[in-house]
Amino acid sequence: MKRSYVMFWSRLAWALLGLCVLFNPGCSKNNESAATKQRELIVWHVEPTQEAVDVLNAIAKELEQDNPGLKVVVENKPWLTLGAELASAISQQRSPDLSMVEPYMMSSLISQGLIEPLDDVYGKIGKEDFSPFLREMNTFENHLYGIPHAYGIGYFSVRIDLLKKLGLGTPKTWDEFLAMAQALKTYYPAPVLLCGGTDFLLDQLFVNLVASNGGRMFDPRTNRPLFDSPEVIQTLEFFDRMAKFAPADWKTRPYQDTFVAYSKGDAAIVPLTAARTINQIAKDAPPEIADPSHFGVFQTPVGPRGTNSFTFIDAEPWVVFAKSKNKDLARQFLYKFYSDETYLRFCRAVPLHLTPSRLSLRERYFNDPFLQKWHSWAEVQVQVIEGKQGYPLMSSSKEEHRLPFLWDVYQARIVTEMIGGKGAQTPVERAKVAQQRAEDLIAKMGYKKW
Repeated sequence: MKRSYVMFWSRLAWALLGLCVLFNPGCSKNNESAATKQRELIVWHVEPTQEAVDVLNAIAKELEQDNPGLKVVVENKPWLTLGAELASAISQQRSPDLSMVEPYMMSSLISQGLIEPLDDVYGKIGKEDFSPFLREMNTFENHLYGIPHAYGIGYFSVRIDLLKKLGLGTPKTWDEFLAMAQALKTYYPAPVLLCGGTDFLLDQLFVNLVASNGGRMFDPRTNRPLFDSPEVIQTLEFFDRMAKFAPADWKTRPYQDTFVAYSKGDAAIVPLTAARTINQIAKDAPPEIADPSHFGVFQTPVGPRGTNSFTFIDAEPWVVFAKSKNKDLARQFLYKFYSDETYLRFCRAVPLHLTPSRLSLRERYFNDPFLQKWHSWAEVQVQVIEGKQGYPLMSSSKEEHRLPFLWDVYQARIVTEMIGGKGAQTPVERAKVAQQRAEDLIAKMGYKKW
């Protein structure tokens, strides 16, 4: 009886399989594809330049050839939406295997156990070949969690030829900056370009100014936000005065528009730019002025309460996610990425903005004729790095990016709305509203220590 029962179900199973093949020819193929499904390595990056993307795609193809059955999916994620997309992917448990992230995301990712240390990768590539300040930025709990894909800094940029015509030098203080803006109204009714339509960079400009005014955005001992501090309020007041020299639509103008307009000669000052702008100048500026004798850069002006200038270091690190099933392949991708010739091709795609993290490649990199032409921009970068005047993105001190709630505060647009004047009108009132919102969020997350 038992034997006939088994034979019955066995025959039924074969019959059903036959019907499946008869009425759905794809059935057996689906079963076969499921059995031989390719492994996938999901790689996210934030570099929009096609030449750099081509390098990443070439690495993916080479890795596939080395590992039959592997599919490497290289996806570009705009840095403006990276935070939101990554947060969504993590909540749905579909985070990538390997990704570039922003430095201010690192502490949050580590505190949740979402990424793993990469000490072994540093060891194989050559730990000492990475700039010490970049290693320091990516060290948490005595482990290296991220590897910066390259780095650049933030600048203030100005039509230096117009300043010379006016008999002016580049400004060192806020008052000198405002006087310069007033003088440049000789050439432009609204000489200053502000990127209010790009929350992330509007916030970053504000953080640079706060640091250059001797302030901080957060108390490192208690985690308390310092939005109602004299240094921050004074920065809000300066920002309001600076905005009076900007076009009426500055609150909706995206970052990309600012340096395109600047390159085309539509304004004289961009308070937040990066070396990527020199590519835009080469593309859009009239040939007779597409050079550093017309487009100059200077460091963040220092506020009344400050003693030194500070700006950001743009150095998105690669991270490997802890739940990845292909951690070994993610590492193989990184080894190929940082190999000498491949890495140089990637960094040269955006000269100076993508300065190599590897010290041994610097001399070859800076011998590039295009970089030799824009040497004055490179000199300012060297001054910032050697003077320790560069902080990780969204940080008003060298340690602020270690706060585990930093990502959340900026994602909530608290700082953006404080700068832009949403709701309460005066700087003091705007600071008070932002202070309460930030305090409530940090307390809700369980990080309140004040």
